[in-house]
Amino acid sequence: SYNAKLANGIGNLTSRIMKMATTHLGSCPTIPDASIPGNFIQAMDLFDIKKASDIVFEEVKKLDGIIQETEPFKLVKNDPAKAKEIIKKLVIDLHTIARMLYPLMPETNIQLKKIVNNFKMPEQPLFLRK
Repeated sequence: SYNAKLANGIGNLTSRIMKMATTHLGSCPTIPDASIPGNFIQAMDLFDIKKASDIVFEEVKKLDGIIQETEPFKLVKNDPAKAKEIIKKLVIDLHTIARMLYPLMPETNIQLKKIVNNFKMPEQPLFLRK
């Protein structure tokens, strides 16, 4: 679970998105105010930590699916404007995931927001593989 959800999930997703962003975008996109999914807020209001955690990892899986489906790293060669819009949205959605992690994994929240806000690749993996 650690490797699947954290190292391969959040960690790998962060590296993939930030690699595309730092390569193809000139700067960090403007991060709007938090738009946390309502079902996450509801789960937290009910202290249903497992459900809230599941929602976070559903979001991670969704972003991974968007990358697989749209392949912005390839699209940038044929339609750079469209690819950049996809990458900007991925960065914003990654920041939203970081916000959702605040009550669940506060240190990861801080690290992830710092990576996005500083517009840098992670210097080391967020989660070492075990």
